Amino acid sequence: MKKYHGINGLLEFCTLLQSKNIHFNMNMYSADSITVTLTLVGARVEVSFQQNGTNYSVFEGSEATSSDLSMVLKMIAEEN
Repeated sequence: MKKYHGINGLLEFCTLLQSKNIHFNMNMYSADSITVTLTLVGARVEVSFQQNGTNYSVFEGSEATSSDLSMVLKMIAEEN
């Protein structure tokens, strides 16, 4: 299996996603990394490419929506 290591692997990884017709977004949340976010069946995946490495997180399960903001407001109130 091919390794998409560091910033050098970013474009190759994006090319792989395009070849599989997988929609993705890229964001720069910090000065030292670029995050690629993609959605697969049943999961949202975030892959972070840094100068010398690559990390990922997988978020599985229901991401159902709600119109009641009370839970969001509670979570914000509990933040530092």
